[in-house]
Amino acid sequence: MPVLRPADLVDLNEQGEVVAIHAMQQRAVKFRRGTFLLPVSSLSSQVEPSANAV
Repeated sequence: MPVLRPADLVDLNEQGEVVAIHAMQQRAVKFRRGTFLLPVSSLSSQVEPSANAV
């Protein structure tokens, strides 16, 4: 069930982890204060550095 939440639960620069891919270009993203369904257009990607990088 959709619920309105306070706007300060997630900071704009906070990094999250995509935990599920949903229809209509939506992603479930886990942040430190909860998991939220967000449109892909509001997300940006960050590449993790490789463990084998020298």
